[in-house]
Amino acid sequence: MLRRKQKNFENKHESIILFDNYCSNFDRLQSVKDANDATLAKIQKYEEDLAKIQASTQITDFEKLIDVFIKNEERNFTTFKYVNDLSNEIEALEKAIAELKVSYLFKL
Repeated sequence: MLRRKQKNFENKHESIILFDNYCSNFDRLQSVKDANDATLAKIQKYEEDLAKIQASTQITDFEKLIDVFIKNEERNFTTFKYVNDLSNEIEALEKAIAELKVSYLFKL
């Protein structure tokens, strides 16, 4: 009788351990599923965005689209540098003008 109860207890204990492992594995699988769902949602958003870009640019070839983007970025950066250089030149000229005004005033 004692052995039967002990065996019964061991079976219940094993069942609890198995159930606990099942729950733990289920939680891990749910986490992986959630991460996969989030990744799939991002991929779908990227595909939608790419479709919008392709529709607005009329460029369907992905490689060509990348080339156009890179060329535009290079052109924009070159323009930015040019504007920055002009701004620096204006500042230098304004400083030179101010110095000339001061030196002219001291000559009077």
